[in-house]
Amino acid sequence: MPALDIFSASKPLFIMINKVLETSANKLITGKITAQELKQIIGITSLVSNALHDQSFEYLEAPTSHHI
Repeated sequence: MPALDIFSASKPLFIMINKVLETSANKLITGKITAQELKQIIGITSLVSNALHDQSFEYLEAPTSHHI
């Protein structure tokens, strides 16, 4: 799958991650969740985001057989 397809396919997921973080921050402000819970949410969303970035950039790198 070309990298551009991965970026296009993952865009809705990045939007969802941002919405989750925004909603979580608002819940922290209103006292519905604790700072520890927000920290856990941020950690999980960061893992998902990093995995998507890693997946995308694998396709941008040249195979090792093409290195000079």
